[in-house]
Amino acid sequence: MSDPSPDVPSPDKDGAGISTTVVFGVLTLAGCLLAFSLLRNRIKGVYAARYRRLSIPCEGLPSGMFGWVKQVLAYKDEELFKSHGLDALMYSLHLRANFMITFLFVLFAFPCLLPAFWNGMNKDRPSEDAVKGILLFSQTNVEQGSSLLFWPVAGIYVFTAVTFLVTKRLFDKFLEYRNKVTHMKLTRNFAVMIEETNTKSAKQLEQRFERLFPGRVVTATVAYHLEDLHHLMEHYKEAERQLEYAHMNQLKLEQASSESTPLRVMGDSGPVLQHWEGKFAFLGPIAGQLGWARKVNSIEHWSEKVSFLRDCMEDSQRRLQTLIESGDELDLATRVSFVTFKDTRTARIASQTIIGQHAGELETKPAPDPADVLWKSLNIGTNQRTIRGLFVNIAFFFIVAFGGASVTFLQGLANLETLSRIKGLGFLDWINHQSSFIRGIVTDLLPALVLVTFMALLSPTIGYISSFHGYHTKSRLAKTVFQIYYLFLAFNVFFVSTISGSVLVVLDDIIHNFTFTDIVRLLSTSLPQQSLFFMNYIIVKTFSEQGWSLLQIGFMFVRWFKLTFMTVTAKERAEAGDPGPFEYPVYYSNVLLMWTLTAVYANMAPLLLGFSVLYFGVCYVVHRYLILYVFVPDMDGGGRLWHSVFRRTMVGLIIAQITLAGLFGIKEFPFGSTLTAPLIAVTAGYTFYMSRKYRRPTIYGYLSADEEICVEAVGEEEELDLQRSYVQPELQPINSWSFDQLQSDAHLNIKVDTEQDQDEIDSRMNKYSRSVDSLSPGSALSVPLMPPRSTSNRP
Repeated sequence: MSDPSPDVPSPDKDGAGISTTVVFGVLTLAGCLLAFSLLRNRIKGVYAARYRRLSIPCEGLPSGMFGWVKQVLAYKDEELFKSHGLDALMYSLHLRANFMITFLFVLFAFPCLLPAFWNGMNKDRPSEDAVKGILLFSQTNVEQGSSLLFWPVAGIYVFTAVTFLVTKRLFDKFLEYRNKVTHMKLTRNFAVMIEETNTKSAKQLEQRFERLFPGRVVTATVAYHLEDLHHLMEHYKEAERQLEYAHMNQLKLEQASSESTPLRVMGDSGPVLQHWEGKFAFLGPIAGQLGWARKVNSIEHWSEKVSFLRDCMEDSQRRLQTLIESGDELDLATRVSFVTFKDTRTARIASQTIIGQHAGELETKPAPDPADVLWKSLNIGTNQRTIRGLFVNIAFFFIVAFGGASVTFLQGLANLETLSRIKGLGFLDWINHQSSFIRGIVTDLLPALVLVTFMALLSPTIGYISSFHGYHTKSRLAKTVFQIYYLFLAFNVFFVSTISGSVLVVLDDIIHNFTFTDIVRLLSTSLPQQSLFFMNYIIVKTFSEQGWSLLQIGFMFVRWFKLTFMTVTAKERAEAGDPGPFEYPVYYSNVLLMWTLTAVYANMAPLLLGFSVLYFGVCYVVHRYLILYVFVPDMDGGGRLWHSVFRRTMVGLIIAQITLAGLFGIKEFPFGSTLTAPLIAVTAGYTFYMSRKYRRPTIYGYLSADEEICVEAVGEEEELDLQRSYVQPELQPINSWSFDQLQSDAHLNIKVDTEQDQDEIDSRMNKYSRSVDSLSPGSALSVPLMPPRSTSNRP
């Protein structure tokens, strides 16, 4: 056997794949920016959807391709906090922090690491094994045991120090705004939540807290098993919707009749809208002939049904309220309850007080926002939720574990030159004989594009599976989606891509019975070469993905399709223009993946840092615009996701330190491994210290005796709002649209000719958002933080 070469060159030595990806990405982003600049002031229902949905006046955005960028960057953090909440602010600050860390490290890496790697000796090897192109500026060009490896040792220390400094400042900023949130006049700041209470009577629970906090308790509410009443409410919603359809179709029928018969006989009321009603109504006239169905006046029929269902719901509510007042509702009660107080100070004390005499009894915690509560999940008991969680975790295990197969396949595409030399895969060799442009598309651009598309389809799947667990709040559900999605990305995109890609690069040589020492030496070179794949991945995420994200072509198509084919009433038209909330779990996960890749390869392939700086910078501008103008928040979690984000940021840094320490060992540079290993313990200690130091202050906020800080709900109206804030939707008062309003909306909905017509529809939808379709509890106390969505929080 001939002497093995310790280094295997990358299939993309000349950087043709990177060039192709950059050109494709820049052209895509330029095209999206051009289309965006032409469309954003013409289609405000898409590019200013938040303002349209909330009926907020929206002045035209600056003209030009980049005029909007200045406006987005000029939006101050304090204004973002007040208008969009702490979730939006912390995500924006997180992106800015990643940009600052990467940019500051570039100032060290480019003048220090790039010349050091360039001076490596592997470029002087024989022609077949020489390192060329972009890899000249990576550790691939540095020979085993070279003193040049001292530079990446210094680099990881600099990178760690900068990360510590920036994250510390970010945590201080988070604490500052969390204190502001906990002292705002928000509904959740006046209440505590009890998830496992043994006291199932609301009356007894209120009396118990009244003894502990005399004169400070507003009310206590218990969640009940109301499945039957929930089904009744769903039927009522459907009847209301059918009544809206009937009014609109009746108006259309009258207009069509007046056009065909201009002169009408006095006393003639015109055509009347009718439909078949009965068990076999779908058979139409046939069922009528057989006596199985009958024709009825549509408006009269649905009006009677709405009235009947409303009477049934109100009667059920009265009977249940009687049981609650008498304390006899124990059979219907769940183990979840809420207690509201007259001031925020008492609520903060109660949330940190051990009230029960036994473990697990009356354990209080800060209450979520009423819009954050998943009321249907409160009916799920502890044992059932445990079993559901087991099956959900099993499903997630298979998703994470077997998702690696797809990633490995994509890595195989990026190493066709090596795969084609393996017996049975020789048919792939024809691609290697194509032009560098074609090879770049197949081996670099195509895998990255497919991987990005695969990831986009993954997040809805994880969210759908997580919903079966039975979490009590949307924020807890979002946290689970974030944790699983990030785990999938970290395991499959990073670990599987790195390991499988490194092995595939040297697979042909491993098959030829190389010794273990040779294999280790080969991996020491192939690992930095994986930076080429991740460079392409980051470029695609920076230019192509962000361009399409800014253009919102998916939402534009869905909105057009719904408005054209699926909407009938004014309410449905307004809802068709709702883009939904900003998916923080998904966006956070993608940003953290990019952070992990940046941290790992910052000292192996510093050129990747340039693309990372672009990624975080472009994301900051694009995502900030989407938060400000497009997406409509349904609630604000108060930035509680930040603790999980911080820990995973530190995990990415530890992964980078471990990888670099291992690479130094493979590179026969033990001194580097010895110096890098302590950083792992230091970073773990820093993570533990910061989490412990800031956890309680950011969850509960500080307690002050200052009367100006202690917010108190004064006035009968505000106290009444607090009493109804945590009442289940099925027990909320029923408010249906009036007959005149239904007719008016039917007139407007016949034909929408102008943007002004659509504006009027949206305005009316917000004015009448407390229709039965939006029976969700809440309080006017939530208004200062952000405007409500179509589902208002006002009882």
